[in-house]
Amino acid sequence: MLMQYAVRAEMLRRDRAGRTARRRSVGSRATVAAPHAEARHEGDTKAMRVLVVDDEPDIRTILRTALEAQGCAVAEAASGKRIVAHAKKHQPDIILLDIMMPGVDGYAALAALQRGKRTRDIPIAMLTALSDMSAIERAIDAGATGYLTKPFSIDLLYPQMEAIVDKAKDDSGHKLVDYSFFV
Repeated sequence: MLMQYAVRAEMLRRDRAGRTARRRSVGSRATVAAPHAEARHEGDTKAMRVLVVDDEPDIRTILRTALEAQGCAVAEAASGKRIVAHAKKHQPDIILLDIMMPGVDGYAALAALQRGKRTRDIPIAMLTALSDMSAIERAIDAGATGYLTKPFSIDLLYPQMEAIVDKAKDDSGHKLVDYSFFV
């Protein structure tokens, strides 16, 4: 249990540090980011583009409502079947991907995204009810940038997504895992 708190603390520390660094460098930033991971400084009008892939319509609705309230542009998919096409069409900054879906599950969808030249660098956060270590390891090993568990905190979701996107830009090799049920 201590490890879960350490992971959450590190994620929040990175989020705070990133916000502080962004505040100091607004207007003087000279880095070039990938098209799907452009910097979002305070005052930026560019909304984070999010692709939500979940077979449960209620979950998609909750996520859409919460993320749009944060200023995100949200696209939805009900399955992993055409995820690469959805990702190419919507060019999201992050994908929230469920694992347990009929037909093409989240692992297969993740593998398809990792194979695509235009989709392999998109940060992917698995958002699932699976909380056992084998599921987490399998997702991270397959290329997921982060792992969030259901039930999730609406208040923490956007900062967690920002931390995952920032981690992908940083590409430090660390994966972010959240155990929301411990909060």
